[in-house]
Amino acid sequence: MDEMETAEPARVRNGRLISDLCASVTRESMRRGHARLADLKLSPGAYNLLRALGSRDDMTMADLRRELRIENATASNLVFRMEKSGLLQKEPSPHDKRASLLKATPHATALMRRADQLMALEAADMTHRLTDGEQLQLIALLERVLANLSPES
Repeated sequence: MDEMETAEPARVRNGRLISDLCASVTRESMRRGHARLADLKLSPGAYNLLRALGSRDDMTMADLRRELRIENATASNLVFRMEKSGLLQKEPSPHDKRASLLKATPHATALMRRADQLMALEAADMTHRLTDGEQLQLIALLERVLANLSPES
Protein backbone atom coordinates (compact mmCIF):
# COMPACT_ATOMS: atom_id res chain seq x y z
CA MET A 1 0.00 0.00 0.00
CA ASP A 2 1.30 3.41 -0.83
CA GLU A 3 0.92 6.52 1.30
CA MET A 4 -2.19 7.71 -0.58
CA GLU A 5 -4.09 4.52 0.25
CA THR A 6 -3.30 4.68 3.96
CA ALA A 7 -3.61 8.43 4.42
CA GLU A 8 -6.76 9.48 6.20
CA PRO A 9 -8.75 12.05 4.22
CA ALA A 10 -8.79 15.51 5.80
CA ARG A 11 -12.60 15.49 5.96
CA VAL A 12 -12.55 12.34 8.09
CA ARG A 13 -9.68 13.60 10.27
CA ASN A 14 -11.34 16.98 10.77
CA GLY A 15 -14.72 15.37 11.38
CA ARG A 16 -13.24 13.25 14.15
CA LEU A 17 -11.55 16.27 15.72
CA ILE A 18 -14.77 18.30 15.56
CA SER A 19 -16.70 15.41 17.10
CA ASP A 20 -14.12 15.01 19.89
CA LEU A 21 -14.09 18.75 20.61
CA CYS A 22 -17.90 18.95 20.68
CA ALA A 23 -18.01 15.98 23.06
CA SER A 24 -15.40 17.60 25.32
CA VAL A 25 -17.22 20.94 25.34
CA THR A 26 -20.49 19.16 26.10
CA ARG A 27 -18.99 17.11 28.95
CA GLU A 28 -17.29 20.10 30.57
CA SER A 29 -20.28 22.37 30.10
CA MET A 30 -22.60 19.74 31.57
CA ARG A 31 -20.26 19.16 34.51
CA ARG A 32 -20.08 22.86 35.30
CA GLY A 33 -23.78 23.44 34.66
CA HIS A 34 -24.72 20.46 36.82
CA ALA A 35 -22.65 21.91 39.67
CA ARG A 36 -24.44 25.27 39.37
CA LEU A 37 -27.89 23.64 39.17
CA ALA A 38 -27.16 21.31 42.09
CA ASP A 39 -27.24 24.31 44.42
CA LEU A 40 -30.88 24.74 43.36
CA LYS A 41 -31.58 21.00 43.62
CA LEU A 42 -32.45 21.00 39.92
CA SER A 43 -31.18 18.31 37.56
CA PRO A 44 -29.92 19.25 34.09
CA GLY A 45 -32.79 17.22 32.60
CA ALA A 46 -35.36 19.13 34.65
CA TYR A 47 -33.72 22.42 33.68
CA ASN A 48 -33.85 21.49 29.97
CA LEU A 49 -37.49 20.44 30.25
CA LEU A 50 -38.45 23.71 31.95
CA ARG A 51 -36.54 25.68 29.32
CA ALA A 52 -38.33 23.80 26.54
CA LEU A 53 -41.65 24.35 28.26
CA GLY A 54 -41.00 28.06 28.73
CA SER A 55 -44.29 29.88 28.88
CA ARG A 56 -46.05 27.39 26.61
CA ASP A 57 -49.27 25.94 27.86
CA ASP A 58 -49.74 23.40 25.10
CA MET A 59 -46.69 21.10 25.31
CA THR A 60 -47.41 17.38 25.21
CA MET A 61 -45.06 14.48 25.92
CA ALA A 62 -44.59 14.02 22.16
CA ASP A 63 -43.63 17.70 21.83
CA LEU A 64 -41.21 17.33 24.73
CA ARG A 65 -39.52 14.27 23.20
CA ARG A 66 -39.08 16.07 19.88
CA GLU A 67 -37.86 19.29 21.48
CA LEU A 68 -35.30 17.62 23.74
CA ARG A 69 -34.49 14.77 21.35
CA ILE A 70 -35.03 12.15 24.04
CA GLU A 71 -36.61 8.72 24.10
CA ASN A 72 -40.11 8.03 25.43
CA ALA A 73 -38.88 6.27 28.59
CA THR A 74 -36.49 9.14 29.40
CA ALA A 75 -39.25 11.71 28.95
CA SER A 76 -41.72 9.70 31.03
CA ASN A 77 -39.25 9.23 33.89
CA LEU A 78 -38.27 12.88 33.88
CA VAL A 79 -41.89 14.07 33.89
CA PHE A 80 -42.75 11.59 36.67
CA ARG A 81 -39.87 12.82 38.87
CA MET A 82 -40.68 16.47 38.24
CA GLU A 83 -44.37 15.95 38.94
CA LYS A 84 -43.50 14.14 42.18
CA SER A 85 -41.19 16.99 43.26
CA GLY A 86 -43.82 19.66 42.59
CA LEU A 87 -42.20 21.22 39.53
CA LEU A 88 -44.66 20.03 36.91
CA GLN A 89 -48.36 19.38 36.54
CA LYS A 90 -50.15 17.41 33.86
CA GLU A 91 -53.56 18.44 32.62
CA PRO A 92 -55.80 16.70 30.11
CA SER A 93 -55.53 18.05 26.60
CA PRO A 94 -58.79 19.59 25.37
CA HIS A 95 -57.87 18.52 21.82
CA ASP A 96 -56.72 14.94 22.37
CA LYS A 97 -58.14 12.74 25.11
CA ARG A 98 -55.01 10.52 25.01
CA ALA A 99 -52.59 13.39 25.60
CA SER A 100 -51.69 15.47 28.64
CA LEU A 101 -50.44 19.02 28.63
CA LEU A 102 -47.35 19.75 30.71
CA LYS A 103 -47.40 22.86 32.89
CA ALA A 104 -44.69 24.32 35.11
CA THR A 105 -45.79 25.03 38.67
CA PRO A 106 -45.27 28.50 40.18
CA HIS A 107 -42.40 27.01 42.23
CA ALA A 108 -40.75 25.73 39.03
CA THR A 109 -41.16 29.12 37.35
CA ALA A 110 -39.42 30.89 40.24
CA LEU A 111 -36.68 28.25 40.33
CA MET A 112 -36.22 28.59 36.59
CA ARG A 113 -35.57 32.33 36.84
CA ARG A 114 -32.69 31.66 39.25
CA ALA A 115 -31.40 28.73 37.18
CA ASP A 116 -31.40 30.88 34.03
CA GLN A 117 -29.28 33.48 35.82
CA LEU A 118 -26.77 30.83 36.88
CA MET A 119 -26.64 29.24 33.44
CA ALA A 120 -26.20 32.65 31.79
CA LEU A 121 -23.11 33.12 33.95
CA GLU A 122 -21.88 29.71 32.79
CA ALA A 123 -22.46 30.60 29.14
CA ALA A 124 -20.62 33.90 29.60
CA ASP A 125 -17.69 32.04 31.16
CA MET A 126 -17.62 29.59 28.26
CA THR A 127 -17.55 32.23 25.54
CA HIS A 128 -15.78 35.20 27.14
CA ARG A 129 -12.71 34.92 24.89
CA LEU A 130 -14.80 34.96 21.71
CA THR A 131 -15.87 38.17 20.02
CA ASP A 132 -19.56 38.71 19.30
CA GLY A 133 -18.88 37.89 15.65
CA GLU A 134 -17.05 34.68 16.53
CA GLN A 135 -19.91 33.63 18.77
CA LEU A 136 -22.43 34.19 15.97
CA GLN A 137 -20.20 32.29 13.54
CA LEU A 138 -19.87 29.38 15.97
CA ILE A 139 -23.65 29.29 16.46
CA ALA A 140 -24.24 29.19 12.71
CA LEU A 141 -21.67 26.44 12.17
CA LEU A 142 -22.98 24.28 15.02
CA GLU A 143 -26.54 24.68 13.74
CA ARG A 144 -25.38 23.39 10.35
CA VAL A 145 -23.57 20.44 11.95
CA LEU A 146 -26.69 19.63 13.97
CA ALA A 147 -28.80 19.82 10.81
CA ASN A 148 -26.43 17.31 9.19
CA LEU A 149 -27.11 14.91 12.06
CA SER A 150 -30.89 15.29 12.02
CA PRO A 151 -32.92 12.39 10.66
CA GLU A 152 -34.54 14.72 8.11
CA SER A 153 -31.21 15.63 6.47
